[in-house]
Amino acid sequence: MADNSLPQTVVSCETIVEIQSNGAVEAPFSAIISKIPRFPLNLKGFGTDRGYIAPRVVSIGPYYHGDPKLREMEEFKCTAVHHFFKGSPEKQDKYKEKMISPIASDARGYYDVLEGISDNELCNIMLADGCFLLQFLDYMTGGTSPEEDKWLGPKIQQHYMNIMGDMMLLENQIPWPVIEGLMDQRGLTTERIAHWLTRGLNDNWSKDDKAEIPKNWKPSHLLSLLHFCKVGSKNLPEPTDKKLSAVFTGAAELAEMGMKLEACNTKLFSDISIEGHFFGKLSLMPLSLDPSSASWILNLAAFEMCMATNFGASNYVNAYLSVVALLIEKEDDVCVLRTKRIVTSSMSNKETLKFFKGLAPVLMPGVAYLLFTQQLEDFKRKRWMRIAIYRFFYTNAKAIATVLSIIGVLAGIFKTLLSLKQK
Repeated sequence: MADNSLPQTVVSCETIVEIQSNGAVEAPFSAIISKIPRFPLNLKGFGTDRGYIAPRVVSIGPYYHGDPKLREMEEFKCTAVHHFFKGSPEKQDKYKEKMISPIASDARGYYDVLEGISDNELCNIMLADGCFLLQFLDYMTGGTSPEEDKWLGPKIQQHYMNIMGDMMLLENQIPWPVIEGLMDQRGLTTERIAHWLTRGLNDNWSKDDKAEIPKNWKPSHLLSLLHFCKVGSKNLPEPTDKKLSAVFTGAAELAEMGMKLEACNTKLFSDISIEGHFFGKLSLMPLSLDPSSASWILNLAAFEMCMATNFGASNYVNAYLSVVALLIEKEDDVCVLRTKRIVTSSMSNKETLKFFKGLAPVLMPGVAYLLFTQQLEDFKRKRWMRIAIYRFFYTNAKAIATVLSIIGVLAGIFKTLLSLKQK
């Protein structure tokens, strides 16, 4: 029996337009210039309760700069800058003047509000945060020297999980030009960073996997780089029926249809597919879920909401989460997804269920979800006879088994009587 607390999801193009026109988020959907906006209002309650919005140990960017709770890591950033420029104030000042200062005025366009922060202070923030972030990434990807490991390693190992979560918060970002300008100093590349980031959300990641970044494409910040790596550049087709309102009740309906679940080999949120001839197969990206990756996932969904255009055409993370939420109606469904290796979670079944069910009502799945439900409806329409027959046997399996067992008993009695009569 399905959990009645999980509402059915009804999505249409008109619904998507209505959600956007009502201003469900703080940052306008058309305001693409604001590349590091504040967290969307409709996700704020869910994110705040779980600590997925504000940083725990380190601020990156101006939004949380100066927070007393983050003072320990703020002091450590000074050490990071000192080591980054090998103890040379001259190199530091030269780099700040040549690379960081020209970015400062443009950087203001990345943020919603920067009241009370001068250009010079913004330069200092970006320099310190950039140096710390690059050294953390270099350390995590195995690029630091033994000498650096001595002073950098103990601090990172102490706060490793919290830093991992903080660096992917939507409100805790610095413009990519700052990161890119510092990468050459460390020998880091975008591909190397992207390659390491992708392993954080996939259980089937291997060291041979490579992130392909187009040469003519630049991310807005680190979170947008992760989004590109996990979504790709897939172009969505137009829905064949823009008035379609697709109602999908979840795992129970799929089971009645004979639809099998399978983890696909790819590692993109956008790879949701339905295929099969006699019966169907629903393939989803395998997802590794823990408190840190859960924060990444929520912030990826928030980033999509703030950047959405064309009815949320690129909201693949929102669509993926919506589909998984529909597949999970009770704790037993979490076990099924674990068995299929679609969701591997370090959290309990109850916590995993609570995460997806709590998130589902505030997501904005957009056209990607609409197309998925439309594909499902097309599958049902073309195979309605097969599905009806399968559903009859599926829903009456116990009754049919009982009848067959009774027939078996009666057949045995009849056979015994017949043998006695012959004797």
